[in-house]
Amino acid sequence: MPVVACAWLQGSPLSVALILLGCIVGLWTSAILIANEFPDMRADAGANKRTLVVRLGRRAPWLYFSVQTLAAVALGYIQWLAGWSLWSLAVPILLILAAAHASPKLISGRPAQSIAIKTTLISHLLGGIWLAAMVALA
Repeated sequence: MPVVACAWLQGSPLSVALILLGCIVGLWTSAILIANEFPDMRADAGANKRTLVVRLGRRAPWLYFSVQTLAAVALGYIQWLAGWSLWSLAVPILLILAAAHASPKLISGRPAQSIAIKTTLISHLLGGIWLAAMVALA
């Protein structure tokens, strides 16, 4: 919850929206960490490393997709709380579509995994810019 702590230290009151903002950033960070485990999945399994991706096996992309979707839904909820128009929901919807595109690539070969990881990083970057814009316009 570093986002919440930083905002609080700078004088923002604690609120549901602030906690959700922190959760969104944390979920996006988790998605990056999950996506980065996939290229080493076989080697980790061979070395008996019990990473989350190894434990979940072929179901692991669903964890990635769920984390990304939860972040996008929380983003949409904050926009709804702020009274933004329905058009603003285009960004969370695009983030869910990007996750749906990247998710199956995570269990493919390295070139596809690289695309999925880059998609995850771009989603985090664009989502972070959108969050910053939301806070600036609030």
